[in-house]
Amino acid sequence: MHRSKLVWVRGAGELGSAVAHLLYRVGYSVFMSDISPPLAIRRPVTFSDALLDGMSEVEEVRAIKKDSSEPLPPFPWKHILIFEDAPEQLLRYSPVIIIDARMLKHYTEDYRNWANLVIGLGPGFDTDKNCHRAIET
Repeated sequence: MHRSKLVWVRGAGELGSAVAHLLYRVGYSVFMSDISPPLAIRRPVTFSDALLDGMSEVEEVRAIKKDSSEPLPPFPWKHILIFEDAPEQLLRYSPVIIIDARMLKHYTEDYRNWANLVIGLGPGFDTDKNCHRAIET
């Protein structure tokens, strides 16, 4: 596995965790980010608790908290990495795909130049303004 399969999922709540879990299971290297403390409600089915506890596991897939000042570990990864959301630092990892699952409802920034493919999940995304693909959830 190599950098061509590097995916950044923004938001470690229910939706973002489900997406990250699936992508990891089919062979992508996935890192996630979320605010700290996270706002997830159904925490047993999310990776967001890794920001608080250092590690979280959902259906046999583990997420480990990392500091964005550290380099990425060598591929292949045996788990999902999760960081506090700091785009200016996380963009240096050069993800090929970014999936934004934060569910903010309003997005003022254009994310299209952040990666080859930027997918926005939920309301507020517009392919003319802030992402390459928008999926209404």
